[in-house]
Amino acid sequence: MNKWLQTIRGMSLRKRIVYLFSIAAFIPFISSVLLSYNAIYSILENKLESSAINTLKQTELSLSHTMDNLAQISQQFVYPSNTALNLNSYLETDDLSKGTALNEEIQTELDYITYTNAAAGLAVYIGENGEQLYRNMLIREDFTVEELPFIGEYNDISYYGPHISNNPLNTQYVISIIRDVELPNEKNVTLYLESSFSITKNIINMSQSMNNSFYLLLDEEGRIAFSELASIYPVDHNFYKVTSTASKGSTNGFYWFKSTNTKGWSMVSLIPQAKFDQEKNTWIKQMVFLAIVFGVCSLLIALLVWKMVYKPVRMFDSEIEAISNNNLTFKSEKTNIPEFDHSLNQLQVMKQQITELISEVEIKEKKRADLEIEKLLHQINPHFLMNTLDTVHWLAVIHKQEEIDKMVSALNNYYIII
Repeated sequence: MNKWLQTIRGMSLRKRIVYLFSIAAFIPFISSVLLSYNAIYSILENKLESSAINTLKQTELSLSHTMDNLAQISQQFVYPSNTALNLNSYLETDDLSKGTALNEEIQTELDYITYTNAAAGLAVYIGENGEQLYRNMLIREDFTVEELPFIGEYNDISYYGPHISNNPLNTQYVISIIRDVELPNEKNVTLYLESSFSITKNIINMSQSMNNSFYLLLDEEGRIAFSELASIYPVDHNFYKVTSTASKGSTNGFYWFKSTNTKGWSMVSLIPQAKFDQEKNTWIKQMVFLAIVFGVCSLLIALLVWKMVYKPVRMFDSEIEAISNNNLTFKSEKTNIPEFDHSLNQLQVMKQQITELISEVEIKEKKRADLEIEKLLHQINPHFLMNTLDTVHWLAVIHKQEEIDKMVSALNNYYIII
């Protein structure tokens, strides 16, 4: 403690002013930041989390809506729809002309259904041996159901995706379903139906651009059916093995949020921690920037005050130094600060008074010296001088100093003549 006091006492005026202004500026600022940090952090955390969850829920509902639309559209392809009845008749008839008419009618109805439903894309009737009976668009030659990413089965409908469309002209992600047509003749015919690639593209890409997130689709057991981050979360791996069954968490540098559909499958939104914390980091950067601004302003004000005080102090120091060197004619410039200028004026008045006192003392001392000399001159009268010279004369005679005797006698005669 004593060491600190000694350090403070040894500080120059400039350091004291700088430190005091810095403390005065930073204490209120830091107090405000500390008091508001928890509240602001909580607000930002809830805001970002709510935004991520709402976006995830919107995406999940959009995909669920796409799946439901596919299920509803598929009703127009299965028994007892007119298309399914014509397909059943076509598979049973041996009449070539009737078969040709049914074939054209089925193809027309297939095209009509898909083109009048914006949510529908590629539609294919698949026979019991895997042959493609009817389709409304081109289909890839290597198309197989086994390679599709399975999501789950609900109400006898198998859901797949998102995956690249099996239409070779489209390279976007789609959702697809496979279901039995259930023909009366009990022949094993299945329907493969894709969602429109533009709808799925809009759902995924728009959601991703909203919060820079990546998406996973999980089945009921947590198996990853679709992954936008296959390098970290590969397809067919169990998501719950690296995380938990909770609805949110963090792992591998990502915050994740999960939304489970009523059908059992789940959608997971993965947000990079750097992106998620970006707004909080922006707030922190703003606080740091304000702290720097406060610091610079405090230093500038402290330097300005120091200059305002230091210049007059230096002037006082110059005045005192001039007085110590007997230079009473030295005069400092004005500081344009009334208080300091008044003090400097008082110092000038004092110097003038000192000069006048010194002059007065010199005159008095000169007069006193003159009076002393005049007093001594009056005390030395001729009679006293002649007696003194006569005494010197006889002493010279006694000691036989003829030269001194002659000189004193001559001087005595001189004063007698005068």
